[in-house]
Amino acid sequence: MSTVDLNNVTTILFDLGGVILDLDMQRTFDRFAELAQMSLEEITHKISTDPVFGRFERGMISSEEFRDHLSGVIGDEVSITELDKAWCAMLMGLPRLRLETINNLRPAYTTAVLSNTNAIHVNEFNKIVEKEFPGDSFNKFFDKVYYSHQLHLSKPDPVIYEVVLNDLEKQPNEVLFIDDTYENIESANRMGMRTWHLTNQADLIPNLIND
Repeated sequence: MSTVDLNNVTTILFDLGGVILDLDMQRTFDRFAELAQMSLEEITHKISTDPVFGRFERGMISSEEFRDHLSGVIGDEVSITELDKAWCAMLMGLPRLRLETINNLRPAYTTAVLSNTNAIHVNEFNKIVEKEFPGDSFNKFFDKVYYSHQLHLSKPDPVIYEVVLNDLEKQPNEVLFIDDTYENIESANRMGMRTWHLTNQADLIPNLIND
């Protein structure tokens, strides 16, 4: 999608990581491999096939339970601080211009975030926002923020879109959903939502400004 068509759109629903927040999951895999003294291929396979990570994302286990499990995977000798740093290593910067531009879309549009995330990451990226905007939280910049661990649902489950649409009191065809994962876009399309599969994060702000 080279340009964004916002005709008849009342609401813009953003994914977080890879859309608003710069994300590099490889950094976490690299750090885990170093801490566990495993090959990158081995630790990547362990994490990618471990259902606990999805359960944590849906808020089915606590941060403490997740850390305990992660200690078993990485090594009991690794401190909680080191585990958290490794787990959050994927979270990169949140450019000030990006957040300010999205904030300025209001009140012309209702703006919201729908993110597959977890309590540890939410705490960390609020720290990132605090550095750029002292005294402000991430939620201040949006009308609504929806996190998978709070809804106990995750994308691409169509039920999560139903919950969000009902809470926003919007029809699917008046919502533009922006996500960098095609599977999530496909699911939203089937719900009747308008979508933008963002393949280049640098395209986000120019398109929103120029439309």
